[in-house]
Amino acid sequence: MASVAVTKRSPSLNKIAAISGHISNLLAQHRATSSRKLGSSTKLGHGSLIEVSRPPPLFIGLQGPQGIGKTTLTNALLDSLSRPQEPTIDTTPALVSAKSDAASSSPSQISLAVLSLDDFYLPHEAMTQLAFGPSTPSSSPTVSTPDGQEKTNVLLKGRGLPGTHDVPLLAQVLNALYHINDEPASTGPALQQDNGNHTNIPSSDPVVPRTVQIPRYDKSMHSGQGDRLPESDTLTGPLDVVILEGWCMGFYPLSPEKLLAQWRVLFSDSEAEQHVRMEGTLQREVVTRLGLAFEDIEQVNGLLGDYVEQVYPYFSGGFVQLAPPPSTPYSLIYQWRLEQEHSMKAKNGGRGMTDEQVKSFIDRYIPGYIFFGHGVHHGSNSESSNEPETGLGTAVVTDRSRAPTPWCGRGLQLVLGSSREAVDIQYF
Repeated sequence: MASVAVTKRSPSLNKIAAISGHISNLLAQHRATSSRKLGSSTKLGHGSLIEVSRPPPLFIGLQGPQGIGKTTLTNALLDSLSRPQEPTIDTTPALVSAKSDAASSSPSQISLAVLSLDDFYLPHEAMTQLAFGPSTPSSSPTVSTPDGQEKTNVLLKGRGLPGTHDVPLLAQVLNALYHINDEPASTGPALQQDNGNHTNIPSSDPVVPRTVQIPRYDKSMHSGQGDRLPESDTLTGPLDVVILEGWCMGFYPLSPEKLLAQWRVLFSDSEAEQHVRMEGTLQREVVTRLGLAFEDIEQVNGLLGDYVEQVYPYFSGGFVQLAPPPSTPYSLIYQWRLEQEHSMKAKNGGRGMTDEQVKSFIDRYIPGYIFFGHGVHHGSNSESSNEPETGLGTAVVTDRSRAPTPWCGRGLQLVLGSSREAVDIQYF
């Protein structure tokens, strides 16, 4: 059954309020659904029902390009959602079922944890092996040229692109977080016997909340190449919401046929609209500057499968995307990242990258947006869709049967203008 995405436009749209409201509604639905599932997870104690479990956290993916302000936004979300929340009712079709549950909920503080894909980069040694080590089918960035020589994949020379993250570690941490709300371990017997009626009742002994270790990554180590730190951060349960943010969060691989077709489009001048031609020219310029080969993007395409299989299944709870306007999906990324660098240098005495270095830095990421940004909305079935692409996967999906992402029907997209102001909101 086809359904149309809900779009709202407002010149005074508050992006923090919009995202907070979206997450609050998703959480209300999550709690209502989970409470029904947990209804049978009770046991008798002194003749009354005692709940012995609480739902796992709600997992939310967050994607936005470099410089758009993901860190600033998530910090604001931590502040906004940690205050007592009045449930807000959304008109999103997929969330209407949560309306009655949210309306009857009482205000509560939300325990929120924010993780970054950046903290799950490979350690320096593994990253070096990825960039310069011997060729292996699963992880090496080297590809063979027709004359049998090995060519280094320019997209995997340094952190950033899919394939440079420790996906098994990330999956392990997500699994631990999924269970962080499980009944915690007791310092004494978990249950004691009521000798009067031979019924198990909860022990009065103190309990130890579950904790999960989160890796830390220092990008300044090894002359800016970065490395994982020996110490880690600790998250303590219980948690209501877990957000995983990253520039490529939600990106999906393409089929071999679609990947090749997309590659050929880069060198086509058939686009009719001027802004499309301008952004297309920028794409070709980036590919030329990088010396990118089709085999480079083909290898990253294959590596994305690990994220789809091991990471994305946790994020059926919902998604938030921060996107530039469809008319300038790539050029604004350069502008925003330059503004970030200038702001940092103004505060630290001028230490940082030159404008040309920032441009080169962003160049390596642009192919990721071109080829894989569709996944946030379309999943891996975008090749079967006739929907128009408007940059960074921002085409409106009118038939959700062709968008099999785990978060399908629970996504919110905020389109930000050149000053990072919210100019459009859309649910997908």
